[in-house]
Amino acid sequence: MNLKNCCILLLSFSLISCQSPGPKTNQSETADGDQTAWQISQKEVIDAIRDNQFDDAAAQLGAMISEAGDDDSQWQYIRMILAVLPSNQAVPLINKAVNRPMVQQSAEQLLAFSRLLMQHKALNSALALSRQAVALDKTEATIYWRARLLAVAKEFPQSEQDYQWLRQKHPQNTAYISQYAALKMQQNQLIAAENILKGHRQEPRLMYQYILILLQQDKTQQAQQEYQHLIDLIADQTLSPEQKLDYGEVALWMGDYDTALALLNDINDAEHIYAAKLLLARVYLEQDNPERAMVLFKQVQNAPQEHAIPAFQMVAEYHYSEDRMEQAVAELSEGLRFFKDHPDLLYSRALMYAQDNQVAAAERDLSAIIKQQPNHADALNALGYTWADNDMNLDKAVDYIEQANELKPNNSAILDSLGWVYYKQGDLLKAEHFLRESLQKTGVSEESFEHLIHVLEAQKKTDEANLIRQKLQDFQAK
Repeated sequence: MNLKNCCILLLSFSLISCQSPGPKTNQSETADGDQTAWQISQKEVIDAIRDNQFDDAAAQLGAMISEAGDDDSQWQYIRMILAVLPSNQAVPLINKAVNRPMVQQSAEQLLAFSRLLMQHKALNSALALSRQAVALDKTEATIYWRARLLAVAKEFPQSEQDYQWLRQKHPQNTAYISQYAALKMQQNQLIAAENILKGHRQEPRLMYQYILILLQQDKTQQAQQEYQHLIDLIADQTLSPEQKLDYGEVALWMGDYDTALALLNDINDAEHIYAAKLLLARVYLEQDNPERAMVLFKQVQNAPQEHAIPAFQMVAEYHYSEDRMEQAVAELSEGLRFFKDHPDLLYSRALMYAQDNQVAAAERDLSAIIKQQPNHADALNALGYTWADNDMNLDKAVDYIEQANELKPNNSAILDSLGWVYYKQGDLLKAEHFLRESLQKTGVSEESFEHLIHVLEAQKKTDEANLIRQKLQDFQAK
């Protein structure tokens, strides 16, 4: 059963529940008539959705929003329909709904509609509603939701204030600790995130997050010790599918393939099965069993987009790692046949074209992403770097990479690109500055060391270049 049909079935059950006779009351005939009219409208909306007549469903739902009173069950139904409608029809109706007195006077209703807006990727509107909810009723629920939205919006100081408020209320709350550490990670403050988490070794969820941070800092030995503690901690616990996914993934990273397989093979519910299959396929690749991995990847390519896209990317990456460039590109092109102009697939294909020195093809795909999403930092950086590396459009390359740096500051790859494009322009002092800065960030690549060596040698700084060579060798030995 596909996702749309599942939603329709759930809505139908909801409608049946609303129509089920309850205790006899002394309602007036007018009230009975209004209830019958509401039930008829419910059925008409569901029928329209089942027939993919979304405009008709939206028009009918708009009328229902205008008529809805203080009955919470009516608003629950409205939100269920808004979750199913396409975003271009849902968002205007959400904006209409939030202006109704019932919603305006309830922080709970405002939060519910804010979550709907996030589901439809309307971050600014969702954040505005969350702020309105806090102003109406400053509770842990309203503050927690606002803190999370502020982090997504990269309004870090305000998000920090909200998390500090929450942690003063409940210092040991696992969710607050986890999200606060995630906020620090988002700002690349890994030491701060590590310090937040390391005192909570009896909480598996926080231990999992702690291990991720250690791995990001190349603290492999410490991560291995903490991983063993995590495995001991969960040995006798009943785990949710989400926990099995998380711990299965960290087992994959730590090279504990037996544990990864045991956890991931135990996931069979519809919500998590495709994510589990993606991870299982990666385990089989690590075990040098590509045939079994490819079967799973192909299954996931028929899944919903959020899982199918990574499946196409992972198959392409496998072919690329085996020096099968044509097959890698063909795999991504096949994905783009199903998901036309999807930026993630275009980006993956562009990088492969660039590595293969197919500059025009890479430029075409990256330009297509930027046309869709002018603030796509990775595409701006990749196109600017591609131009710079091929001594093309250097002024425009600087502009694109600087835009990327503003969008994603402190990113090692983008700082490396800035250094390299300035080197190509002959500004060696700026080039050295940005390349040295790149080496101070997490996620640094060998290429940044090599670029800095070029720049130092161009300035006749032989001793310093040799020092960077030694650091490169140390980096490669890790």
